Amino acid sequence: MLAAMGLRSEILATEIVAPGNAAAEAVIGELATHRLTLEVPAGSLRDAILDEVFEAPFGYVEFMGAEVSSPQLRVSGSLVPTLAGDGRSLSFTLGTVVNDDPDPATAETITFTYRSVIRNVAASRGGVTAVTAARFTHAGLAEPLSAASTPLVIVEPRPEVAAAIRFAGGAPAGGVGLAVTL
Repeated sequence: MLAAMGLRSEILATEIVAPGNAAAEAVIGELATHRLTLEVPAGSLRDAILDEVFEAPFGYVEFMGAEVSSPQLRVSGSLVPTLAGDGRSLSFTLGTVVNDDPDPATAETITFTYRSVIRNVAASRGGVTAVTAARFTHAGLAEPLSAASTPLVIVEPRPEVAAAIRFAGGAPAGGVGLAVTL
């Protein structure tokens, strides 16, 4: 059996996990770590290009690296992305991708990791669900492979304010103090 080509896009983590801001949620200014995985079957793929497009809340921050699963998997192009669309899309021009693995049942992988930030734009209001959209093409592929990331819900901070009036010595005549806690 031949291994199939595959594409996965995931949001691995956000930097803040606290009450009101779970792992699959983010606030404006919060960083998210993404992983994009391309599964390559045995053979050769010419003119390979992998793109990732961010919905409006996301903005690209940094490329963290690419990992190739086997020395039998090689690319003639670049494993480093170029940016477009005001930091809202990445493009990996992989060139020719060759998987010389003698076991055709095993797909080798290229895994890309990068970070984005939730931008302060109109689309970043609380309750909005945002995803990224990946697309892979190569010469001879009739339909591009597509994958949407795991969803991330934008949340708004919920500050809690508490105020208390304290009397020195327990009686109003001893002086008054005000404590405000955010």
